[in-house]
Formats: sequence, C-alpha cells, structure tokens
Amino acid sequence: MRDRAAFLERCARMYQTPSLAGFPMVGLGGSCGKPTFLLPFAVRFDLDKVLALEAWFRRAK
Repeated sequence: MRDRAAFLERCARMYQTPSLAGFPMVGLGGSCGKPTFLLPFAVRFDLDKVLALEAWFRRAK
C-alpha cells in the first residue's frame, strides 16, 4: 500500500454519517427531499405492526 495513512483517513470519512439536530442522517428521502435519519435499530414491518401503526395514527389525529 502506497499511503496507508491516507487510505485509513478516507475509510474513516466513509464511516462518518452526517447529522442534523444530533440525529445521524442516511441521506435525503425519496423525491420530497426530506432528511432520512439512521435509526439505532432495524425496523421490520409485518401485518400486525402495520395495523397497530395505522390504529395509532388514527387515534393521534
């Protein structure tokens, strides 16, 4: 490797995520351009979770 220090510096920058208001960002979401935040856990949806989320949303309106 010609320049190990430069390589490690580039790698470190790749793993630094930008943040907004203290929340790590993944990028801009979809065509609307709103920020997309990196959650500290994986989110997986199934039918029960979607129904519960929709029920919560109806109550919160």
